[in-house]
Amino acid sequence: MKNIELFPVFTEKSNALKDKQNKYVFNVPLQANKIEVAQLIEQNYKVDVLSVNTIRYGGGKHRVKFTNKGIIRIAKTRYKRAIVEIKSGQSIEMLDVKQ
Repeated sequence: MKNIELFPVFTEKSNALKDKQNKYVFNVPLQANKIEVAQLIEQNYKVDVLSVNTIRYGGGKHRVKFTNKGIIRIAKTRYKRAIVEIKSGQSIEMLDVKQ
């Protein structure tokens, strides 16, 4: 298995998914696939993964910036998110934020 780092995402939408559907959201490298993400989460957090959905963001249109040094093209940042559903009754303790 590749060396993959998972970065949890804390937004209003990800918190709603966690509370209502028992799904957690992570930023993952672009090269990571669903099987590797599921295995890594099962190993690190000791939970049973039911499904993994991935979404690729960015990399669309380039922004053009006119400077004294010439024309610079700036690409949007590309990243990938994994939405991981775990078995009901289980939770990832370190990611549960108490209010």
